[in-house]
Amino acid sequence: MAYSPTTWTTGDIITADKMNKLEQGVANEQVGPQGPKGETGPQGPAGATYTLPAATTTALGGVKQAAAVADVAAAPTMEEFNALLTSLRAAGILAS
Repeated sequence: MAYSPTTWTTGDIITADKMNKLEQGVANEQVGPQGPKGETGPQGPAGATYTLPAATTTALGGVKQAAAVADVAAAPTMEEFNALLTSLRAAGILAS
């Protein structure tokens, strides 16, 4: 069925029926009728490859997510603090 738009005027009340009609019209437009298959075009050029460089102390780059380190309840111990540093270094977030 063809969609016939609602002509809205100032003061019109928005109803569920009118909104559902609008939603169905949008859905119908997204699907639409299937047209004939076109001819296959020529093969395009190969895309360039990109490797994200590692971050350094002087250059932006990609880093991995650091391993989880448990929260501490009070002042961190030396072991807890060192575990955090180790996790950050392993992920490449903190220089070794």
